[in-house]
Amino acid sequence: MTQILIGLAAGLLLGAAYFGGLWWTVNRVVEDGKAWKLLASFVARGVLLLVGFFAVLQVGLAALGAALVAFLGVRIATTRKMRPAAPTT
Repeated sequence: MTQILIGLAAGLLLGAAYFGGLWWTVNRVVEDGKAWKLLASFVARGVLLLVGFFAVLQVGLAALGAALVAFLGVRIATTRKMRPAAPTT
């Protein structure tokens, strides 16, 4: 049970960092037009994610599974929250 709770907490943190970093980067690129920041952000977020999931794997497979579920949950919640409003007619 402890492994699962650790995995869920880690997945939530990793998801928030990954998608928060993406949101921050996209806003910065829109402001200043420097598209190279997208690549740099992708690499940095990817490395953070891989290191984070590897650290969770050291706790156990149950923790890794829980972290993946929590990460995907953050992704779903983020995409639903950031979806543009439906046009009104």
